[in-house]
Amino acid sequence: FYALKVGSDEKNLLRLGCGWNKKTPILLEHYAKVYSIDDDREIIENLKRVTKDVSGLQVCLSTHGEIPFYDEFFDVIISPRGPLLERPTLFQECFRVLKTSGYLIATFTGERDLLEIKKAFGRGVNFFDGDYVESSNMKLEDFIRSVGGKMKTVMLKEFQYKEAYDSSTDLIGLLESFPIIGDFSSQNPQDFSALENYAAHNGSSEGIFVNRHVLFWVERRMG
Repeated sequence: FYALKVGSDEKNLLRLGCGWNKKTPILLEHYAKVYSIDDDREIIENLKRVTKDVSGLQVCLSTHGEIPFYDEFFDVIISPRGPLLERPTLFQECFRVLKTSGYLIATFTGERDLLEIKKAFGRGVNFFDGDYVESSNMKLEDFIRSVGGKMKTVMLKEFQYKEAYDSSTDLIGLLESFPIIGDFSSQNPQDFSALENYAAHNGSSEGIFVNRHVLFWVERRMG
């Protein structure tokens, strides 16, 4: 978590998207308040149910890519595998609500991310452009130019690694949190069977392994 490195109990953090996993509560320990926004009311309501006993978290609706906060409101903004690459206007909104010297931290899904799971299901969100990292770099450079060059790249790295999940239930949580498998449902017998088959072939005493591929980007607002 780079966000923990730059966090403090006096800062406000904005998370783009209302995903939730067991690592997310750590953010609440390092910030005064954490805000999550999403343009899907159903996802927002689900997050509210999951976090009904969690303090220090605010959930807001975003419409038409707008972030409903004042200029320079946030110290840190994170976009975990969100739509930032495909929505230039959202990047400009992030710039608007980010304080000078504040950080924008984003991860983007690579073309080989969770590829084996997608093969097991016979469907999924794939990229396969072959030049994913190069084309992403060009988009990110365009974003910075769009705000007059007032963002400085602190880090831009590509990572490939393995991730372990304790059980099929935890893996279901992953598939329900991110748009990995289109229309995934653990109640669908075919989906459940594909999940169990994957777990059987990729499980060990250390957990069920998945291969991850991400591009990690950190920007700092300079003016």
